[in-house]
Amino acid sequence: AEYISGKAGATSAPAAAPAPAAAPVAAAPVQETAAPAAAGGVTNAEIEASLLEVIAEKTGYPAEMLEMGMDMEADLGIDSIKRVEIFGAMTEANPSVQGVDPQELAELRTLAQIAEYISGKAGATSAPAAAPAPAAAPVAAAPVVETPAPAPAPTSGGVTNAEIEASLLEVIAEKTGYPAEMLEMGMDMEADLGIDSIKRVEIFGAMTEANPSVQGVDPQELAELRTLAQIAEYISGKAGATSAPAAAPAPVAAPVAATPVVETPAPAAAGGVTNAEIEASLLEVIAEKTGYPSEMLEMGMDMEADLGIDSIKRVEIFGAMTEANPSVQGVDPQELAELRTLAQIAEYISGKAGATSAPAAAPAPVAETPAPAAAPTSGGVTNAEIEASLLEVIAEKTGYPAEMLEMGMDMEADLGIDSIKRVEIFGAMTEANPSVQGVDPQELAELRTLAQIAEY
Repeated sequence: AEYISGKAGATSAPAAAPAPAAAPVAAAPVQETAAPAAAGGVTNAEIEASLLEVIAEKTGYPAEMLEMGMDMEADLGIDSIKRVEIFGAMTEANPSVQGVDPQELAELRTLAQIAEYISGKAGATSAPAAAPAPAAAPVAAAPVVETPAPAPAPTSGGVTNAEIEASLLEVIAEKTGYPAEMLEMGMDMEADLGIDSIKRVEIFGAMTEANPSVQGVDPQELAELRTLAQIAEYISGKAGATSAPAAAPAPVAAPVAATPVVETPAPAAAGGVTNAEIEASLLEVIAEKTGYPSEMLEMGMDMEADLGIDSIKRVEIFGAMTEANPSVQGVDPQELAELRTLAQIAEYISGKAGATSAPAAAPAPVAETPAPAAAPTSGGVTNAEIEASLLEVIAEKTGYPAEMLEMGMDMEADLGIDSIKRVEIFGAMTEANPSVQGVDPQELAELRTLAQIAEY
């Protein structure tokens, strides 16, 4: 907030002159008038309020839980992508903000620093201080009667630990795409489920909304919790949850003679799928989730190194695959996390779906025909058009004003564009320019500046 105030050219309003001391004779009261605020100007307090409102909206944290001294990343789990969205929303909400520098913004840590920076860019002023009230003559202090604080009333409509756990599993299944029956309370949020700080914030926001009795959640304490059981226990404590009474144990039945087990082979799954169908489904889902053209994908590609798919996008893909192939059963998130290439993932899912290889068809005789000469490209584009298209796409995907972008900017260091956002941008560029052919994800991953990408 402090940083944004500086960038808005914010100046503190002149302090009001102290009221003159009263002379022995009654003096005419001095009428103090504050310096008029700039037309359409905003105050630092308004910038701070706007910032807290935007952060609450973008992260799901309750506004009353936010403090200006909080660190964007350490306390609130806001990464570079979410930071860009917040600054974009602040610029939109405060049109007077001009000349924001992404590199300067990236160095700010706390909400107070950001508000100060934006206030400076918006030309915000401090609200005039109120004139001090005349000191009243001292009066004898009334004796203080101490009354004990009333005991807290028992929580009405309280929840049990079991209800909190069920709510948490439901929210995680909804936010990640994992089937609820696959989740266990001992799973690690990051290591087992690939839930990063942003997704974690969404989950806690949804839990608070689903359980209004949850009060006093501390983002720093939440960040230290690892397993679902720890998180459920923490939230239960904040909601004043109680353990459900244990049910009386059922009487133990007397042992009976076991009947002989007749083993029968499991019937083949009806409507089973083939490995080829699983592979085709996987390529289709990845194309949809990343924006890469499906014809550019190969089964030997590495999910992270070649395609820039991180743990969150990976979870979405597996969720979509499970939904598209209901026969997939018993998927283990830890096993999935160790798979690298599309071929390994397709093979794993095929095994879980009981997929079979399709019978090989007899090879058709190959007729050799010369490859047709490539037709000259009609409707070719110029370098300037590609650059303009790239700037337009980046402005749309990140929220940065197009006039603030320069071709020498670094995708990650200057603009905070990570691998996921990079994939979306390349997908949009390919869609906007159909003449683009033969894009190699590995080559793209090595490009840094907008100029290098436009040239490529």
